[in-house]
Amino acid sequence: MEWVSELISLTGRQSERREVDWADIERELGTPLPDDFKEICEVFGHGAFSGFLELLPVDSAKPHSLPGRWNSLKDQWDNPQVQALFDPYPVFKGSGLIPWGQSMAEASYYWVAATDA
Repeated sequence: MEWVSELISLTGRQSERREVDWADIERELGTPLPDDFKEICEVFGHGAFSGFLELLPVDSAKPHSLPGRWNSLKDQWDNPQVQALFDPYPVFKGSGLIPWGQSMAEASYYWVAATDA
């Protein structure tokens, strides 16, 4: 991805690419993840940009990881208060929200994904 190369250049990042089992993660989610996100995770790993934007780790089942947050959201989805926080979008189960990051200002970032798109 051209802009990922630009991001690497701007940050001065020099490290070995990490191997991530994307097939396992995408199988659990039931949908592919964006290629640019996968490349950023492979190059940068877990961490924050400027101490502000944090990518959720993808290769972990811990509660703070992308799969952990997604599973937690699915587990809480029957609660109308949780649903109201994300209205009009549901948690991803064929279509809906998949968490991918957060900020130090307590913002959370999601994709609106659909397996039929």
